Amino acid sequence: MKNLKKFILILFFISIVLISPRPNLACAALDLSPKTYLDVLATGIQPAYPPDMEVPHYAHDTTVLDYSDAFFYALQDLLEWKYGLILNPKEIESWLGWEKGQYQWSDEQAKSFASVYYMDIIDTSKPTAEYVFNKLAMGELLILNIPFLWDTNGDGIEENVGHDVVVYSFDQNGFWIADNVCPGEQRHLGYQDVFWGSASSLKRVTEFRAVKGGGTLKKQTGL
Repeated sequence: MKNLKKFILILFFISIVLISPRPNLACAALDLSPKTYLDVLATGIQPAYPPDMEVPHYAHDTTVLDYSDAFFYALQDLLEWKYGLILNPKEIESWLGWEKGQYQWSDEQAKSFASVYYMDIIDTSKPTAEYVFNKLAMGELLILNIPFLWDTNGDGIEENVGHDVVVYSFDQNGFWIADNVCPGEQRHLGYQDVFWGSASSLKRVTEFRAVKGGGTLKKQTGL
């Protein structure tokens, strides 16, 4: 009799295992895919700062200054807003060894700046939409690289060289940016004009964070 009871109990537990719903592994895999900007907005996320917040945006005439200076224009705006630090972009370019036509600083140039100004530089390639929105929701302004067509050789053929601006807020239709190419303005930029062929990632964002000493460059991808 005892053996019969054991046998019945074993059969009972086996039946429970067999009829229990199995996890849908295909659906679980889909849940791991990066969220698009529409997915992120659907969560109800809100920016820390309103679109009408004042952000420095100096006008720089690109007929006088090389367009590749745009990164330092954005850096000037960001650090003045965040730390009250007044920079002269041309002076910084000079001691860093920035060259005409250079659109992104080298690792050594970034490390030199970080060391002199006591700042960690967090350079993120291909950041996810979720990463960027979360940063803005926490009140972190970023330098954002956006698509921009430019005739670099004067041959009438435009190529997408990218352009650096400060992104400080967002709404359901796009980002709010401070752009200091002449005439210099704060403006709205639709999401379709920002995301590079993907609704879930951007090309690059850069964050600056003051430290007590020994600032450095931190590079990351796809967060």
